[in-house]
Amino acid sequence: MDKAEILTNLKTLGLDAGASPDDIHSAFRRLARELHPDVTGSKSDFRFKQITSAYNQLKNLKSHYILEIILNYITKKEVT
Repeated sequence: MDKAEILTNLKTLGLDAGASPDDIHSAFRRLARELHPDVTGSKSDFRFKQITSAYNQLKNLKSHYILEIILNYITKKEVT
């Protein structure tokens, strides 16, 4: 995922570039409660899918980043 995609996903959740993982989670939860089809019927179905997709992509990016840090740490530890 490139920088533009990350910024687009953050914007979808109503956030700016400096948002923390907690900010992302909170924004998703707030929007999900407002836009869930069980609450709004089918009128917000598309928007709910948008925020869910944006959140999942950002969440996966966070997991990938953490895994990359751990692997780099282990690799460096084995070399030294």
